[in-house]
Amino acid sequence: MVTDNIKNRHLYANMHKYFAEALDILASLTPDSPKGKIVIEEGKAWVNVSRIGESRDKIDPAFEAHGAFIDIHYLENGSEIFGYANLADLEVTEGFDPARDVLFAKGHINEIKLCPREFIITFPDDAHIPNMRKLTEGEVVRAIAKIAVDC
Repeated sequence: MVTDNIKNRHLYANMHKYFAEALDILASLTPDSPKGKIVIEEGKAWVNVSRIGESRDKIDPAFEAHGAFIDIHYLENGSEIFGYANLADLEVTEGFDPARDVLFAKGHINEIKLCPREFIITFPDDAHIPNMRKLTEGEVVRAIAKIAVDC
C-alpha cells in the first residue's frame, strides 16, 4: 500500500504504464467534478468519480481485496477513515469471485485518515475498507482508479 498527496504523483508515474494518466486525471478533479466513469483503456484502466453525501459509519465493516486490479483511492475534498490490512493476516469470509474481482475478509482493522487531495494505492495483497467513516459534513468528491495488474 502507498499513500501520498496528489502533488507528489510524479513519484509513482513509472510504477505502472497507466499510473501517470490515472494520477493526472485524479489531480484534475475539482469539488465540482461530475460523477461518472473516465476510461483510459477499456477493460484495463479507468477512473470512477463519485459524489458521496451524508453517510453513516460502516457497522461491522468487511475488508475487500482484488486480484486482477490495483486501486487508487482519492479524495478531492472532505476526509474519511480508510481501513487496511495485509490480506494474509485476515480470515476470508467470502472467497474470491473472479467475475467481480473481489473477495471479502474480516480481522483487525488498521486505520488511516485520508484527507483532501490524498490518495491510497492498494495492490492485490492490500485488503481495504474504503470510506469506512466519513469525517466531514456535506458532499465529498471521491474517485477510484482501477488499473489491471497484468498490463
